[in-house]
Amino acid sequence: SAPGVYRSNASLLAVIQRYAAGIQYCYGNELKREPSLRGKLVVAITLAASGEVLEATVVQNTVGSSRLAECALSQIREWRFPAITEGVTAFQAPFVFTPPS
Repeated sequence: SAPGVYRSNASLLAVIQRYAAGIQYCYGNELKREPSLRGKLVVAITLAASGEVLEATVVQNTVGSSRLAECALSQIREWRFPAITEGVTAFQAPFVFTPPS
């Protein structure tokens, strides 16, 4: 099917969920250093029409770990989203981290 002219929240979410394991991997690494680490990381993501990530920046980090944030950003910059006909898409992705009980 031809690419549409906008991205739905559902399509964005589907991609984030597909790559979520990479973010969890970042968190798992930091949990080894600090077992009580928890909080929320919100990342502002800007996508090109091609689906490439143009920009990823942390807008909120209540986890307090800059290492976790850097690891997550380096993962997110490699993500690929479905292409659309034209235009840039900007959205925010929240990631909530809680240690396994």
